[in-house]
Amino acid sequence: MIFAQVHLAKGNQHQMCWIPVRYATVGRALKLKEKDGWDNGWTVVETFSKMSEEELSERSQDYKRTRKASDI
Repeated sequence: MIFAQVHLAKGNQHQMCWIPVRYATVGRALKLKEKDGWDNGWTVVETFSKMSEEELSERSQDYKRTRKASDI
């Protein structure tokens, strides 16, 4: 599956996240799954880079590896 990084807005709240490319259409209304249910009302404002699920999983660990290599 391919994912896209998107800028989402809901009122004065904003967040960046990765969602499946099929949902990453500017202006599309989304509901996000939360621990305790669904959070409705998010709108896709911008879309950015795209990555496969495998590549995204690898990149999610970069920060941890960089810290481990650079900490004394």
